[in-house]
Amino acid sequence: MNIIIDNKTYFDLFQLGKDLCLKPKVFSSQLYENEDLKRFIQDSDALKYQEYLKLINLNLDKDELLFRLAYIFNPYQNLKYHTYEFNSLTDLGKLIIQFAPKIDVYLKDLLTKGLLLHYIKINSYQINNPSLFKKIEDLTKLAKKKENLAYFCLGFSLFGVTNVNYEGVIYKNYSDFVNKIITNGYLKEHSDELEKNCFLFAFQIETYGNLDTYKRYIQLMRMFNDKKRRYEIEVTHNALKKR
Repeated sequence: MNIIIDNKTYFDLFQLGKDLCLKPKVFSSQLYENEDLKRFIQDSDALKYQEYLKLINLNLDKDELLFRLAYIFNPYQNLKYHTYEFNSLTDLGKLIIQFAPKIDVYLKDLLTKGLLLHYIKINSYQINNPSLFKKIEDLTKLAKKKENLAYFCLGFSLFGVTNVNYEGVIYKNYSDFVNKIITNGYLKEHSDELEKNCFLFAFQIETYGNLDTYKRYIQLMRMFNDKKRRYEIEVTHNALKKR
């Protein structure tokens, strides 16, 4: 028993599960429209076919459907989602931080849709690494209220808070980052962005280890915004002088 999809022959669901997330354009339509594929799933494993039918009827978006099916068919594979594949959770955290200040919607999906939590449950993190399991569980809950904050907290908690790459520059730690962006004028034009994406706040939380740093963060952002207002006044003043 086998099936050919996108010029590749699949002999079992275990093999099929490996490719579901890595080829979203191929499988997102096939799972709904390919009757031969449906029969292949049913003939391969009747119980997993019933799980497939349940997921289809939940009206999940296609990426989430592919993710959940992939780990029903093959629960032993690395973390994969929408063409991304990670050899470790550290690699996931590293990519989140490298993309900053931009937020990758697919990486954020892993947190906001509970997919990362689902993955670590399958891999028994609650037993093998309970502290990391609790951290990701807490961040999944936080993401329901503060998506961006939870997203960057996840990045720092998985990758770490030293030697952070931000827009091509490596910063030794949080203090190094704050000191340099204050002195190099970056804050004059980007304070609003830093406040909105919560990168700086997440960096601070994961450096000092708790959410009680919020007041310090607010004070810092007020200082940044004050610098930005002074800069704008200075620019306006200089423009008027030139007239």
